[in-house]
Order: sequence, then C-alpha cells, then structure tokens
Amino acid sequence: MFISSRVSSREDLEDVLLGSDFIVNCTDNPSVQETTKILDGYAQRLQIPYCVSGGYNIPLGMVGPIIVPGKTKSFEDFMAFQKSSDSLSHLRIVKDIEQSGNLGPIAGAVANMQVMEIFKYLTGKGKLNLNHFYEVDFLNQELYERDW
Repeated sequence: MFISSRVSSREDLEDVLLGSDFIVNCTDNPSVQETTKILDGYAQRLQIPYCVSGGYNIPLGMVGPIIVPGKTKSFEDFMAFQKSSDSLSHLRIVKDIEQSGNLGPIAGAVANMQVMEIFKYLTGKGKLNLNHFYEVDFLNQELYERDW
C-alpha cells in the first residue's frame, strides 16, 4: 500500500507508519537530516527499515543507505561518517544556503536507483545496500560505493 499524506504533527506520523513494511524519506523541508532524525526514532521503536537518498550539491546523488533497526548501523552513525569525511568541514560557513537543490534528471535517476535497492531489500535478491551507500557524480559519470 502506498500512502501519500501531509503530516502536520508527530501523532499523524505515527498513524501513517504503523503497519508499514518500509519507510522512504523523500522530504526536503525542513531538511533530509532533520526529517530523518524524526523518522529514525519511529523506525527504531517500530522496527521498520528505511532509506535515505536523494540529489544534493547540484551534480551529485546519493543512493542509500538502507537502515534496518537492530541489524545495520544507525542514522547517527551515518551522519558521524558524513561529518568526518566531509572535505569542506574545516571551512567556516559564510552563508548557509538551504535550497541549493539539484537538477530534475538527477533526482529522477537517483529515485529509480533507490527503488531498485528497496526492491532488492524487500525480495532478498541481489547485493543489498546495507552499511554502505552509493554516491553518483552525474557531472563526471562516476559511481562511488562508500562504506560507513
């Protein structure tokens, strides 16, 4: 079953997630990081696997990771990895741009790749995207597998 709903409170979110087999976070507002922190709490408590992915930094896309409560590393672990491997983290932020966005074709390509990862997870077929993710550089047509 697919549910498309506007969630205005945490209680609404609980109603949507109960009985779910998998959570896909496609929200951009307030931010993927903030919304995933909220979803992670529910996913951990309700034991529901979920994924984080999307386009970012204009030419880049991220496929995964898939986080399975009690089986894989946590979203907190993922964020710690991202922070420690960010080559720009030593720079001072002059202006925080909330809406840097990405190109539509990148979002579509990443969404298709992520759907395939979810399909593999749900069917148990193929190499699963657990404890790693893919970063796709569409500008240079390169794919990087990142373990975290």
